[in-house]
Amino acid sequence: MKRKTWLVLVIVALVLVGTLSGAGYVLARQAETAAIDFMDVAVAGSIESDWNENPIILATALGEFSGVEYSITDLRLTGLSRAWADVALSYAGESADIVLEITRGYGVWSVTDVSGVESVPGRAANGRLLHRGGETDAPSAADNLVLALLIDGEYGFSRELDAWADDKLLAVSGDMEFQRKGKLPLDWRFTVFGPDGISDALVGMEPVTLYGLNGELLALEVPDPDLSTIRVNISTDNFRSIRHQELIVLGSEPWQIKEPVSGREFELPPGSVHFLPAGEAGLIVHHADGSETFQGRLLLISASPLGLPNVQRASGETPVYPGVLEVVNKDGALLVVNEVPLEDYLYTVVASEMPMGFGLEALELQAIIARTYASGRIVSPRYQDTGAHAIDSVLDQVYNNNSGNPLARAAVDNTKGQVVAKDDRPAELYFFSTSSGYSAAAHQVWERAGTFPGQPVPWLTARPQYPGSVQNLSNERDFAQFIQSPPYGCYDRFSPWFRWQFTISVDQLTEVIVANLAQQHQENSALVLGLIDAEPVPVPVLPDDPLGELLDIRVAKRGDGGVLMALDIIGSRGSWRVLREYTIRHVLRPLGSSESPVLLQRQSGSSLENFNLLPSAFVYWERGETGEYYQFYGGGFGHGVGLSQYGARELVAQGWTQRQVLGHYFPGTELITLYD
Repeated sequence: MKRKTWLVLVIVALVLVGTLSGAGYVLARQAETAAIDFMDVAVAGSIESDWNENPIILATALGEFSGVEYSITDLRLTGLSRAWADVALSYAGESADIVLEITRGYGVWSVTDVSGVESVPGRAANGRLLHRGGETDAPSAADNLVLALLIDGEYGFSRELDAWADDKLLAVSGDMEFQRKGKLPLDWRFTVFGPDGISDALVGMEPVTLYGLNGELLALEVPDPDLSTIRVNISTDNFRSIRHQELIVLGSEPWQIKEPVSGREFELPPGSVHFLPAGEAGLIVHHADGSETFQGRLLLISASPLGLPNVQRASGETPVYPGVLEVVNKDGALLVVNEVPLEDYLYTVVASEMPMGFGLEALELQAIIARTYASGRIVSPRYQDTGAHAIDSVLDQVYNNNSGNPLARAAVDNTKGQVVAKDDRPAELYFFSTSSGYSAAAHQVWERAGTFPGQPVPWLTARPQYPGSVQNLSNERDFAQFIQSPPYGCYDRFSPWFRWQFTISVDQLTEVIVANLAQQHQENSALVLGLIDAEPVPVPVLPDDPLGELLDIRVAKRGDGGVLMALDIIGSRGSWRVLREYTIRHVLRPLGSSESPVLLQRQSGSSLENFNLLPSAFVYWERGETGEYYQFYGGGFGHGVGLSQYGARELVAQGWTQRQVLGHYFPGTELITLYD
């Protein structure tokens, strides 16, 4: 009996093993078929909607390598619903190995994952761009740009890319605009390579080599930035805006208009031409012989500077621009860019930014600072969507507000190529008119990476502008004493802006605050916050009457040198915290009406009616005994960061050398020459 039972069990086991073996064979074949079906689709670069991330990454990459071959070298069944397939890939003599995970659901086998396929954080996935032979992507003269398949941390195979063209980069927004190729969309793997590896693409760079794939821009090879040429947005009358509704250009001798994208160009005799936008991208050009319509950016080229008669500047003269003018229609308005040698640009910047009476040595300091600032703008992406490095107004440096001056020209020529540097690179620098006796720290004046206060800059700190010890100006009593009785020997004491004051009624101040709260909140709501139980909170929409009766204005925070960083405004209908000195200067403007003007009195004895901006944020105030007015007392003019022009003039008069003056305002920096 027992023997029969044992025999029955053996027979059943053999039957089961045979059955399972047969089933395993069938399942393995089904899994292998699924792997083959997947690879056939993947090597063609096709993607099916139900695939997971890694299979999609693999197929996307393989689609760029036409002719990839594969073979399944092993298949392992690890259960009734999971298998693994080893796959060998080969392309142009190179090879790579991957592993497919294959799972069964509802009786159907499908590839659910790919092992060995890697994405590149922050840039691209499989099909990464690199220079052949460089683990760090650093190119050399012999390198070629390739598209590489990244497998298990190594490049399984790659293919060289053919360059589309050499061109000049003119603007960067959601796409890139080039002088001859026009606007091009960017591939998802878009990468920029410079002489030292991964780099930045900056407007004005040339020659840049373009690499494309499937009609999109895949890569750029760019040179080092050219710091000797700057591109400047030219503003409308009185620097109101960079968006022109029309433009008149005047040539004093024969000149040209070119549209490089289409190759169209024509010669013009001396005289004026009228430019108008046509729709969202076109341009209409009216000239002596008729009209022309264009769709691309226009270059205006002349051997002598071109004038803009319908652009008014302080001198009353028609401003003229050397170099090349570019005109483009951006979203229905004309943008005008002046590409000009940096030294030529500085001739009128120095003349526009500092009085000639300050003397040659002070003007030379201004030239060095202006050149350093401009060099920083050339390598900044701030205005790249407009095709420029800088704007011609106080948003950067005032350019061409007058026709220049021989003394300013001498100051620029005497310092040619010189900049203030940190670690052999042009340092981030700023200048302003007059200090209160203390400068301000940059991070306590401006946002950095969207946050306020920002990250400190070691050479842009709050520093005393007088010979003597550092003072603590963080409390109101000490700050008021500092304004009323400045230390002996302040370097800026001869400026008319060194001390100033004004009286404004509560009604006038209320009107100014309400109007400017709304404007500043619209421009940047993060700088105008509501106060709830004395705590600042974001407010998406400002009420129509955010204040009601003005009850009080209070200092919420001062910076190291006394500059206002935060202001609390208390009203019967709402209370608000205003951040950052420039926002505060808008909200507390000394404005009245023509019938009842507010007089801003300067220490020079002069008075200015209804001044459009609080001169500086180095200010304190007192409410009158009757409660019907406020008395403001302040010092300095401008943001207060970096070099004070009046202070520098005094230091030069005292015999300080240029290096000593620069070392005082920008400690830890050095003076270097970028180019001869």
